[in-house]
Amino acid sequence: MRCPAELPDAWRTPIVLGFSVFPVVHRGKRPALASWKDYQAKHPSLETVAGWSDTKSNIGIATGAVSGLLVLDLDTDEAIAHAESCGLPDTLTVRTGKGRHVYFAHPGGKVGNRAGIFPGADIRGDGGYVVGPGSVHPSGSAYEWENPPGPFGLAPPPLWLASMLRMPSQIASEAAKVRRAPAGTRNDQLNKSAFRLGQQGAEPGEARRALSAAAAEVGLDAEETRETLASGLAAGRAKPRRGEPSEDEIALAFTALHRDTLRFDHDVGLWFEWDGTRWRSNNSHSAFNYAREIARQHGAAGKANFAAGVERFARADRGHAVNAGQWDADLMLLGTPGGTVDLRSGNFFEARPSDHITKLAGCTPEHGEPTRWLSFLDEALSGDREAVRFLRLWMGYCLTGDTREHALIFLHGLAGTGKSVFLNTVAAVLGEYAVTAAMETFTASKFDRHSTELAMLRGARLVTASETEEGRAWAEARIKQITGGDAITARFMRQDNFTYRPQFKLTIVGNHAPRLTNPDDAMRRRFNIVGFNVRPAAPDLLLESKLRAEHSRILAWAIAGCIEWQAGGLVRPATVQTATAEYFAGEDLMGQWLEECCILQSGAFELPAKLYTNWRKYADEHGETPGNAIGFGKKMAKRGLGTSSVNGIRAHRGIELRSELGSFGHD
Repeated sequence: MRCPAELPDAWRTPIVLGFSVFPVVHRGKRPALASWKDYQAKHPSLETVAGWSDTKSNIGIATGAVSGLLVLDLDTDEAIAHAESCGLPDTLTVRTGKGRHVYFAHPGGKVGNRAGIFPGADIRGDGGYVVGPGSVHPSGSAYEWENPPGPFGLAPPPLWLASMLRMPSQIASEAAKVRRAPAGTRNDQLNKSAFRLGQQGAEPGEARRALSAAAAEVGLDAEETRETLASGLAAGRAKPRRGEPSEDEIALAFTALHRDTLRFDHDVGLWFEWDGTRWRSNNSHSAFNYAREIARQHGAAGKANFAAGVERFARADRGHAVNAGQWDADLMLLGTPGGTVDLRSGNFFEARPSDHITKLAGCTPEHGEPTRWLSFLDEALSGDREAVRFLRLWMGYCLTGDTREHALIFLHGLAGTGKSVFLNTVAAVLGEYAVTAAMETFTASKFDRHSTELAMLRGARLVTASETEEGRAWAEARIKQITGGDAITARFMRQDNFTYRPQFKLTIVGNHAPRLTNPDDAMRRRFNIVGFNVRPAAPDLLLESKLRAEHSRILAWAIAGCIEWQAGGLVRPATVQTATAEYFAGEDLMGQWLEECCILQSGAFELPAKLYTNWRKYADEHGETPGNAIGFGKKMAKRGLGTSSVNGIRAHRGIELRSELGSFGHD
């Protein structure tokens, strides 16, 4: 077992202080473990911490009874000034970018998390956590001790903060309403809140102190505040509420506490919770548990289904209600574990709930050249710098939800040439923005496939597929639809249809190129074939693992590619154009038939029946379905070989069969 002294200082110090720790994503605030809540009830072993300390993770410190710790989280200069004016003891304190974490000894009992105890200030208690010193803020600044251990210890919470912690939730809820009231309505809201607390029988002194503090914070006159509180509380006490509060009333208190962190999507029927970096869909019934907790605080927990009723009311509240169209609506914003990237400029900023981002890339961008990645691409693409540039533009384009290029890429080549390494790395960097689809989604089938395959692609920005089988053909109509920007209607099993506009770019890997039954201009415009044709002399079986260390730099490399793509578009190198042209020439059986069996020249004519009979024989010999005569005529017309009247008989102009003179010869 390693002893604490062998750990890096950033991990050792909180352990020596008796705090429970766990890893948080690098340059982020989100726990790196799905099981992080385990460490709100127990401390990790030193061996476990040693493993975490060998990574680039930030340090998470569990607050609450498990660590004997309560933290006042101050996010703004105004919040810091207000707390200092109230009085802060000498205690452990951490600088957090522009804010402060002020550490206090846990006062005992249950002290939960509270948001907005005054503007810019939150409490982190039981069930919460903070990012510890030695970590890197999403802005790039470091979390550092301001009042470090040694000279400073853990002080108890000051009396003014302790009184806030003891404040019943109904008083805190009404004070929060006063703070959030728009200008011009604040005194009216103060009166309503005082009346409501008087009705509820709230302790008058606590109610006056809490509402007075809230009124002062929003600039209400002190004398007017005293008069409003006196009349409001007295009027409420004169009309005491009979019986338990209603579900609707508790739902209002629920919203006052959670309006900034909970949303209900009425299209998918799910709650979403803000986790500090994005809105995460919540299937763990936490909203119901929050409703049950606040109902219990208001003395209404015993009523059957009361909490469920509160939650149903809250769903419809404008503070929570959203629809699916509000999520990820800005197609040029990219969520990452450490913050948000504006792909229009490459600027990086702290994640904002108002951006309604629900997905995160697999890493946070980091400056620096991804040297191993570039070396891999140089070898795999035979030193073709323009092909490397093309893949950089493509990857940058895939970071966005834009589909203006109406394109896909097909990475083609022998096994062991790096195609899958490229695809897996790009998908890992894009994280939740990337979706893997079955290859059968994009190849032809005798039977209609269920639209669940397409439903799963909603919201993705990159869709990957691999393992093309020899002899399969592309599902050309589907590929044209999903790459053309048209809306897609799909549904999940046993659910209703919904319609969405695709944001994804299709990237396919295969050793075998599926057949094209109709290699027309629409398909030709969409396809970009990139050849991976070099097998390394000494394959590195750990290459993907080594590239993981460069994911953050690869993302920054791709962001630069996105900026370049916006400036100049998707520039196809000569190798991609040549490979694509050769593929389409090889798939154009009718073009081969015209070259081998026909003479194309001005003044020639041929009967449709003779041409179709010859074409059908040629197609059968090559294992292709010739189609019917009507379809044949349409394909000929698209090639400029349509029919017209010759001596009163319909004939194709500009063509005759090589095997014999045409029925009409020449003009």
